[in-house]
Amino acid sequence: MRPALRQVLESMDLAPAFVSDQNLTVVGGNRLWALLFPDVAELPRRERSMARWTLLDPRARLVWCDWERVARDYVHGLRLAAAAQPRNQHIATLIGELLMRSPEFPAWWSEHRVQERSTGLKRLRHPVVGDLELQYEIFTSVAEPGQSLVVYCAPSGSPSQERLRLLASWGSGPASATTRDTAAKS
Repeated sequence: MRPALRQVLESMDLAPAFVSDQNLTVVGGNRLWALLFPDVAELPRRERSMARWTLLDPRARLVWCDWERVARDYVHGLRLAAAAQPRNQHIATLIGELLMRSPEFPAWWSEHRVQERSTGLKRLRHPVVGDLELQYEIFTSVAEPGQSLVVYCAPSGSPSQERLRLLASWGSGPASATTRDTAAKS
């Protein structure tokens, strides 16, 4: 990840954010993202995919309040990525793994739905701060083709914004090591 993009990530105090590459691998995230998704942030880079985690890790079903909708969205996004990059071996390997290991993936994959989302709402349940409703925006990088910045935010004054503040304060200090670890694994 370019240093300037890393700086942008780290400057977002109340917006969990991460960057993914053309392989749909998370290449880095800010401190608040690592606190919101510690199970993903701690994975080795080759396994650090929101789609992979959502479809294969049973803990994801506890985090996503609308797990099936989120999981289907990732399947549709994977189909779009596979169509755009038919020779991308990393994406082909991920699809093969999901076909073998996820009970739901084969049926959803066979629907042949393609979907590109660049904005929306996700509902999460965090073990420390509780339920969150976060809007998200996805920005594609012109400087780094194939990289996307995903930013979650809560409406001003909402309970979710207060919960993000609580999470940020709960994770201040030692949790900043999580950000460095995430960056180092990238």
